[in-house]
Amino acid sequence: MRRWAGSIFKSQEPQPLKNKSFHAVLQKCLTAFFSDVILPCVVDTDRIDKIEEISLLLDFYGGLISDKQREYLRLYHEENCSLSEIGEMLGVSRQGVYDGVRKAQNALRSYEKELGLIASYKKQGEELARALVIIDGLEGSSEDPSFTEKLSELRSIIRRLDQ
Repeated sequence: MRRWAGSIFKSQEPQPLKNKSFHAVLQKCLTAFFSDVILPCVVDTDRIDKIEEISLLLDFYGGLISDKQREYLRLYHEENCSLSEIGEMLGVSRQGVYDGVRKAQNALRSYEKELGLIASYKKQGEELARALVIIDGLEGSSEDPSFTEKLSELRSIIRRLDQ
C-alpha cells in the first residue's frame, strides 16, 4: 500500500512518503495547518493599537468633529465595518467614507498635537501610580497612628483622582 502526504491546505500534488515515520508526517501536517490556518487568525496588534488610539482621541476631542465624521469613525473602528458597508448604510460612496475617516483621524490627531490632553492624562496617571507606590513604601515605617491615618487618606485621594 502506498501512503501519501499531501498538503490539505495548499493546492499541491501529494508526494509519496518514503520511509517517513508517523511523527514526521504529523509534524508536516501540523506545520501546514498552523502556518495556513492559525497564524492568519492571530490578532493584529497594530490594528488594536490604532483602535485604542482613535477611541481615546474620540473621547477627548470627539466633540470637535462633525457628527458624520464621528459616525464614520465609530462604525469603522468600533463596529469594525468595512468602508463599503459604511457607504451602503449611510448612502455614501466607499471613497467618500474613506476620505471622511482619514479627514476625521487627521483632525483628531492634530487636536492632540496642539493641545496634548491625552499625553497629559497619561502622564498624570503614571505620576499618581508612582505616588501610590511611594505611599505603600512609607506604610509601616512609623508607629504613629496619625501618620498611618494620613497615608491612608492620601491613598484614597490619589485613587479618586485616578478614576
